[in-house]
Amino acid sequence: MYRALLASIAVALLAACGGGDEPNPSPSMDVGAAARDAADSALMTLDDLPQFWTVGNPDDTNLDVDLTPECDVFDTNVSFPGAAATDDAPPYDGTEERMATFMTAAFREERTAIEAFDSLDSLVDRCRPEFLEAIDAAARREAADRGFGLGPFGRVDVALDDHVFVPLGDQSQALRVFVEVRVLGIGTDFTLDIIAVRAGRMTGAMTYSNFGGLDAVEEEAIARAMTDKLTEADAALPEVGGS
Repeated sequence: MYRALLASIAVALLAACGGGDEPNPSPSMDVGAAARDAADSALMTLDDLPQFWTVGNPDDTNLDVDLTPECDVFDTNVSFPGAAATDDAPPYDGTEERMATFMTAAFREERTAIEAFDSLDSLVDRCRPEFLEAIDAAARREAADRGFGLGPFGRVDVALDDHVFVPLGDQSQALRVFVEVRVLGIGTDFTLDIIAVRAGRMTGAMTYSNFGGLDAVEEEAIARAMTDKLTEADAALPEVGGS
């Protein structure tokens, strides 16, 4: 269930500018194609992950969490406003019940990428109550599906806090979602980290989750690999005019 805190994202399309009757593509078209290529090349693949990881079932990202359009943090149009192109990878499954998901965004200008990244704090602050309420509801449904009828003695605790993590790229931010379900002292815990990184005009986000604790060493290795791919994709983007 909580796997669905993992993003299920629709790809944003870049509107191309008309180029008259010229046989060659316009510069805007070239930049748009380069942005789409960069967003795709920056995505993490199975080859980028540690041994024993596999491609997961896309349906596992379809968490029934009701969020308003303004707070749908799993929509790249909300999380990465102003991006020229975005993309997302399939979910990946690790050992135990670990899961990771990834999404990327390419911007025409670094200034726009910085503005979008800086807006993440206000998005999280504004939508925190709605997000926590949606996770609580999903946790209760999952508890019932796993045979934990909460009843009068059950409880669900949900927290969303900043997560201390190694600095990455030009900017980075990390959040941790922690869910605790208990019925007369018996239950389960779930931890999900959300890590966002900006490298130049590229931005990427990953989720890394597991029932119980997380493997901090593995998580950092994956996050560093994501950052390297974002940096390489940024270097491949063409320079555009203007400030």
